[in-house]
Amino acid sequence: MRESWGKGFPSDYRKFIEVYGYGAIESHLEVLKPELKEAESATSDMANATWEAEDAWSWARKSP
Repeated sequence: MRESWGKGFPSDYRKFIEVYGYGAIESHLEVLKPELKEAESATSDMANATWEAEDAWSWARKSP
């Protein structure tokens, strides 16, 4: 995944997936399995969620 996305996934995300796996949490939150970036279409749900997250992170206040 690191090679496909050009960045690694956060350690807390990797640990969460290791312990709980992918799926829904009481039908309120869904934890998705990342797909290879090249395999995505520009209109897929994963591509849209990634675009929205990257946009939000670009505006987030960063710690020094």
